Amino acid sequence: MIVAPTQIDGAPVGAGLANFTISNQTSKEVTLDFDGPTQSATAPVVANGTSNYKVELQEGIYSVEASDSKIKAAELVIGPERETGANDLLLP
Repeated sequence: MIVAPTQIDGAPVGAGLANFTISNQTSKEVTLDFDGPTQSATAPVVANGTSNYKVELQEGIYSVEASDSKIKAAELVIGPERETGANDLLLP
């Protein structure tokens, strides 16, 4: 399993809303479990299918495990929440 990126410009990915695109490249349905400061699990992802998953992640270290024990778990490090760019005026 690959969970990427874990860093952007050398800094950990910031806490907050995370959007994942999941590709199940196995021949059976799987779910992903996020075990860390925020506990969460995806809906089943069909065999050879894809899914999008949104979750609000808190700062900390997560283990991301698939329901298929043949798939190696991944570690995801979430840093402090980053500043928002909402309502900032963008000039050319």
